[in-house]
Amino acid sequence: MTWRLVDTERWAESHPDTFDIPSAEGRMSLHVGDVAKVIFESLTPGSSPERMWVMVTEIHEPGKYTGKVDSHSFNQELPRLGDPVQFESKNVMQLIRFQ
Repeated sequence: MTWRLVDTERWAESHPDTFDIPSAEGRMSLHVGDVAKVIFESLTPGSSPERMWVMVTEIHEPGKYTGKVDSHSFNQELPRLGDPVQFESKNVMQLIRFQ
């Protein structure tokens, strides 16, 4: 794998005035069909992180999900539209509920 997901909880702790994330309760309780924005970080030096939407397709346990990428990436090393991605509540920077 040439990328990783950013731990948005750490980013929010480091930048509390400029980086806000949903509540832990909200990030832990996503449902199939909800959409979460996560930050993909390429492991190639000099690459910029990209924020992309991922639609939840499976819930493994509270706060652990599989989804499919619902955005286009500029970086060819990052997942493409429709690719499966596993992520956790700590990776969610924004969410949209469709229930």
